[in-house]
Amino acid sequence: MKINKKIKSHILSKTVDKDRRKVGIEVECFVYTKNYKRLSVNPSNEYSATDLLHDLSNISKKKNGSYSLEPGGQIEWSSPPFADVRDLEQSIHSYKKSIDSVLEKRGLISLYMGVEPFCDPDSIDLIKHKKYQLMNLNMEKRGTLGKWMMRNTSSIQVNYDIIDENDLAEIVFIADCIHPISAYLFSNSPFQLGEPVGENNLRNHIWENTDTTRCRTLFDHKIDHPNQLLDLYIKFMMKVPGIFQLDDELEIQDTDLTLGKELKKKLINDKIRSEDIDAALHQIFTNVRLKSLIEIRDIDCLPFKHILAPVAFLTGLISDRSIRKRLINEFLTWT
Repeated sequence: MKINKKIKSHILSKTVDKDRRKVGIEVECFVYTKNYKRLSVNPSNEYSATDLLHDLSNISKKKNGSYSLEPGGQIEWSSPPFADVRDLEQSIHSYKKSIDSVLEKRGLISLYMGVEPFCDPDSIDLIKHKKYQLMNLNMEKRGTLGKWMMRNTSSIQVNYDIIDENDLAEIVFIADCIHPISAYLFSNSPFQLGEPVGENNLRNHIWENTDTTRCRTLFDHKIDHPNQLLDLYIKFMMKVPGIFQLDDELEIQDTDLTLGKELKKKLINDKIRSEDIDAALHQIFTNVRLKSLIEIRDIDCLPFKHILAPVAFLTGLISDRSIRKRLINEFLTWT
């Protein structure tokens, strides 16, 4: 099997029946001490974001999603997937109750905002994890605001199951085309270094200047039509410079190859695994991204009471077939 077909098969490996689609959400937030000092990400003689992750992970054994660390110590919560948005809402409230209980015990404060409002990224430690160390080196070579993205941004990500290839193409095309609307509608980054940013959509601006080879809209990468969208996405992905690759023990190592050449090398040597394809797909940072589900990633972290708003907005647009058709017909006039 050629590598493009293998990647395509991987992306479509978890399709669901049309009445069984589920939606999930990933929410990032900043954590501070009570004097608004960012909680350090790496373990030290003081309580760190790594320690906080350990405490939160013990709570998450109750099966309401999972927690992870972003490179600057931002805490990310990934919800379970739900068929009903109302059930997702209950899960979100349960998450907030859990994280607040831990933060209150430690005298810490969470902030749900798209961009860190106080600190310069040079004052924020980077997590001691090889993947992010390699990513940091990549960002220094390829963009001007990669440090800001890694250390000083937080987002909401909405994830959808895939029904089939046509369903994937329609949802991805719509979500990518409405990026200018959703990015402003759900913008929540009013300050930078303690000063108001005015009308600048700051988090979006940061991402636009992070790494043009793997970020921005799919339109920017000439993926401007739902026809053969998945094939075009894979073709684009294959040309992107790699940040890291997995060795035989699934440990992260650096690479000087494109994602496509790295995967082809493994395929020729009969060593390609699903984990290798996953690792490559994770190195694409477009506003809409594909793995074995659809990820919509262009939404600022919002005040907690509004976190479900982008889920409701996007789900409403993609759930009604007549609305989908009208949107696609409109967007096709742009090209």
